[in-house]
Amino acid sequence: MIVSREAARELWGSADPLGQHLTIDATHALVVIGIASDASSRTAEPVQALMMYTPWRPNARLYQPFLKVEDAGSGVVRRASSLVSERFAGAVAAPQTVEVQLTMIVDAFQRIGEVVGLVAAITAILAIFGVYGVVALAARRRLKEMGIRLALGARPRDVYRAIVAPNARPLATGLVLGAVFAAVLAVEADRLLAEVFPVRIVDPVAALLGTRADSITPLILSLEAQRRAAHLTGDADRLASILADDFVDVAATGMRRTKQQNVDETRTHVIKWTSLIAKNEQVQVFDSTAAIVIGEQEGSGTYNGQPFVRKIRYIRVYLKRNGRWQNVAAQSALIAQ
Repeated sequence: MIVSREAARELWGSADPLGQHLTIDATHALVVIGIASDASSRTAEPVQALMMYTPWRPNARLYQPFLKVEDAGSGVVRRASSLVSERFAGAVAAPQTVEVQLTMIVDAFQRIGEVVGLVAAITAILAIFGVYGVVALAARRRLKEMGIRLALGARPRDVYRAIVAPNARPLATGLVLGAVFAAVLAVEADRLLAEVFPVRIVDPVAALLGTRADSITPLILSLEAQRRAAHLTGDADRLASILADDFVDVAATGMRRTKQQNVDETRTHVIKWTSLIAKNEQVQVFDSTAAIVIGEQEGSGTYNGQPFVRKIRYIRVYLKRNGRWQNVAAQSALIAQ
């Protein structure tokens, strides 16, 4: 097997990991034959870079490899599918974009929600008709009595009260018992689904704000990940698309830099990043058009040919303009090593 550098550090410390044995169970033991760079999850903690790579055996289990391309409709995807089929006899290559897979999952939950809502609506309608039928039957049985009351001078509201009052107590009792039963079921369902769904069923705040915050937060974190990827790969065009035209960056040294300066330094390789890891990222959404990111970042590389290593704490401001989120401001401060 091949392990990541972080996994080697965690398992064997400063010792040479090559040739080390890792016992999985009584019948499986693996030998380290190589070390791979940490798979840089731009938003994850370094400890989550613990990776172990074993030989690909498509006949033994199913795999889901990912391929990043500029255009999912291009011939690159079909060519990659053909290569997998040619390289691994019997393997079934059925490429799908991540967007399609996410859409299928979302659509499935949406259909479940629609069915549950339809059943709830039918149940409510039947309950309403049932209550109406009981009250109507009670009123019909007392029709002669109500006529006598009116003849003796009773007011219409007294007649209504006489009909409704006897049924009010069982109706209220049924509503209370139904509400308690529904609450117990919601709490139990919340407990059973806690490991699957990040939003708690019994959290009214999440239910009210989920559409806003829960949809914006992943988007902002994705932009942060793309920003770090642009720095690591020297992709100036991608960086330019993330930064707003009026972007202002106050660096840890106190230097004020514009979007053009950041993009030019990346394009001309004045600054070259070799590692860039984010920690403790927190997104605060203010409304549907404004959010900030606070976090820590460890990185190393060269600036004008001179090596550097630094750890900073930063805050970045994102605004949504013309339907597009962009980074408009950033400020960072050095963290003492």
